[in-house]
Amino acid sequence: MSKHQIGIHVLTAYPPSNPNRDENGQPKTAIVNGVTRQRISSQCIKRAWRLSDLMKDFVRSTRTRGLGTEVEKSLVAGGTDAKVAKKRATAIAEVFGSVSKKKPPEHSEMVVIGQEEWDAALALAAVLTRENRDATEAELASLQRDTGAVDVSLFGRMRAAATKFNVDASVYVSHPLTTGKATIDADFWTSVDDLKQADEDADGGSGGMGDVEFGSGTYYTYVQVNQAALIDNLTAGDASALPQATELSRQVILKLIEAIANVSPNGHKTTFGNEVRASYLRVEVGQPSGNLFCKAFEEPISGTAKAVQALQVVAGAEAQAFSLHQKVFEFTTAQTLTSVLSCVAKELESA
Repeated sequence: MSKHQIGIHVLTAYPPSNPNRDENGQPKTAIVNGVTRQRISSQCIKRAWRLSDLMKDFVRSTRTRGLGTEVEKSLVAGGTDAKVAKKRATAIAEVFGSVSKKKPPEHSEMVVIGQEEWDAALALAAVLTRENRDATEAELASLQRDTGAVDVSLFGRMRAAATKFNVDASVYVSHPLTTGKATIDADFWTSVDDLKQADEDADGGSGGMGDVEFGSGTYYTYVQVNQAALIDNLTAGDASALPQATELSRQVILKLIEAIANVSPNGHKTTFGNEVRASYLRVEVGQPSGNLFCKAFEEPISGTAKAVQALQVVAGAEAQAFSLHQKVFEFTTAQTLTSVLSCVAKELESA
């Protein structure tokens, strides 16, 4: 039974904004062909999609350092001595990753915990509380589980200490880059102290000041979904779950496309109001063209309309040059997102 590859090309116009900033608070950038482009990291955009309301009905994992802390709270709440609870919670936490030496049982880095694993850890804590004992090696070894969480099935996870529980991502996501040259500007701001303003004897200085940097432009993003890999991840090693996983994969892909078109990162949204949606969406089902940024925008192109035209020309030429077998659905002013999703759904049902 064949499964689809789905390529999604997106152009999204951002007003002056700073949706994803670096360690200095500046908009992230990349240099392409000697020209600076504004950039959003793929990790940032994936998180926005993963946590969006459009994906909330699917089973999701939890990314946290705090599993051990929650287990410790559960043990203490059940009457376990605080020192003993910390020791037992640390043993459970160590199953999933290295524990902080300064703040045990907290993990030293973020760990992706499937709901199955979270439930198993808390269930074991309840047993240890009831029987007032330490966990056995067998009990600890049983805590790590395969997970069919949708976000893990899409974007993968890594377990350095237990590689058999690694999940390879079924979705590849580029860093969104502006199609044109990025010019970074700064907004110098001051805040007014309301009480000072009402006091005739107060100095006339501001209550605070600072600056925030920003840029604007049309971003190109490329996303590719391997449906066969997604289905395999969703089964979580259970071959009998294949029919349900296949149907779920269709639902997930459609919701992912919807999120890609509708959801943007939250960085400085209250400052710049950069709540944006896609200006153009091209979905290729079959043999996708791949990331076309450098072929379409190696030379900077400013303006969304020109960027759309350049992408369409390059994508068409790519499909012809490499004899790609693909069905193309485009969201433009002449085609609604609903109709695009409907067409893609029909293609996925034929797999």
